[in-house]
Amino acid sequence: MGITIIHLNNFIDRWPLKAEINTMKNILASLKLIVIISLLCFRSIVCGQISGTKYIPGDYASITSAVAAVNSSGVGAGGITFNVAADYTETITSIISLTATGTVANPVVFQKDPSTSGANPLITAYTTGVGTPATAIQDGIWRLVGSDYITIDGIDVRDNPANTTNPSTMSLDMHCIKQVLLMGVNM
Repeated sequence: MGITIIHLNNFIDRWPLKAEINTMKNILASLKLIVIISLLCFRSIVCGQISGTKYIPGDYASITSAVAAVNSSGVGAGGITFNVAADYTETITSIISLTATGTVANPVVFQKDPSTSGANPLITAYTTGVGTPATAIQDGIWRLVGSDYITIDGIDVRDNPANTTNPSTMSLDMHCIKQVLLMGVNM
């Protein structure tokens, strides 16, 4: 009594259903690719969207870091409110660019924390501006790119006192950009 070892590739080559097996291998490879792409495209679902009330400083060290978080994770059920402490100041190093969007049911709100008293939070512009009113993309402090249902309330913005001449001066405080041709921005 001997042991017979059959090499799988030789067996498949001689098997009449070789084409069907190769088709199944291709289907499985395609399914793996679809799963990987889905995980990359829908990372906000996998990583968890941001919702509820968050505090700056506190949950986020800065408005800039809060915007980066909501841009990468998305807005969860019920929306997100960022309460920014009174007397909070932030000097940004580049434009704050919000690309996340809210909905009627899930708005994005940046507001002065109603439980604190004092001066409105203040965002001061960066000093490395290169745009002018005539350039395609102007410098600014806040840029809303294809974003809807965004509220910014009780947060002051100002140009940096060191910006005294063009092009270092800010062209815009708020800049709303439609993301696609049919999308509009309401202010």
